[in-house]
Amino acid sequence: MNNNKYNYKVRFHLAKGENYMKWQVRDLNDPDGNPAYYDPDDTRLLMVNCKLGNKPSVAKKIFEGENKTVCAWVWCTHVWPLPGPETRVGKQYRYNPRSSPHWHTQDEINVDNCEIDKLTTLGRGIFKHV
Repeated sequence: MNNNKYNYKVRFHLAKGENYMKWQVRDLNDPDGNPAYYDPDDTRLLMVNCKLGNKPSVAKKIFEGENKTVCAWVWCTHVWPLPGPETRVGKQYRYNPRSSPHWHTQDEINVDNCEIDKLTTLGRGIFKHV
């Protein structure tokens, strides 16, 4: 059972295979722990009460050249898969440990652990929902 306030963990799945390059949504209260996968080309995710999660020590190693492994996600209390692309989005939140070991925006260097009311996906990107 999940003991914190977040019910879901969302990340972009980069492992080779059937779900490569899809959004992975894991229900933290699901005893079986089976994630759901969504194609970013035809599904957007609306996430509520979000927090940008990161493992800084792992991200720093990847930034310095080690192989990529899972080190970032979005925690949220609710997530809804919706059809089609979102057309109105705000600030983009980016994560790529090869270019920066932190979540960041265009104007902010480190937004790790930042809490945002609503986020939405647009393709492979994560944006503030407006």
